[in-house]
Amino acid sequence: MTIERKFLVVHSQPVVEFIMASTHSNMSMVSIEQGYLDSFSGEFLLRCSGSEYSMAARRQINDQEDRWFSDKVPIWVFGILWRTVAVKIRKHRTLITQINYVMHIDEYLGELSPLMIIDIEFETQEDSEAFKLPKWMSDVREVTGDERYGNRQLAIDGLPKQD
Repeated sequence: MTIERKFLVVHSQPVVEFIMASTHSNMSMVSIEQGYLDSFSGEFLLRCSGSEYSMAARRQINDQEDRWFSDKVPIWVFGILWRTVAVKIRKHRTLITQINYVMHIDEYLGELSPLMIIDIEFETQEDSEAFKLPKWMSDVREVTGDERYGNRQLAIDGLPKQD
C-alpha cells in the first residue's frame, strides 16, 4: 500500500529548470503511453513505459491510499489488448527516488498539454505528513483526492476546467 499526494504545477518553469539542471543519480526519465479498460470495481490499465509493457489493476481505498497489482506482459499481449482501449494518455515522466518517497513529474502530451502533475508516493502516512515542498515546487496546488486529475479521468474527460 502506498500513500500518495498529488500536485498540479501552476507555472512549470521552476520545475523544468530543476529537471534540466539536475544531475542526480536518483533521477530517470521515460516516455509513457497508457490506456484504460472498463472496470466496475476499480481501474484496469495497460502501460508502455519505455520498452516495458505491463497491465495493472488498482483499487482506491481512500483519498490518499490505494492498492495496486501490476505485472509485465509480452508485447504481443499488449498489442492485442491495446487495440481495444478507447481512452489513452501520453506523457513524459521524470522519476526521482528519495529515501522517504518516490516522485513522478508527469508532463502530459497531445490534448492534455501543457498539463504537468507531480505525484509523490510515500511508504507511511507519517512520511506524507512530514513532507515539505522543495523551493522548486513553490508554484503548485495540491490536488490530492481531486478525481479530475487522476490519469483515468484525464484520459476520459481531458483537461479539467480551472477553479
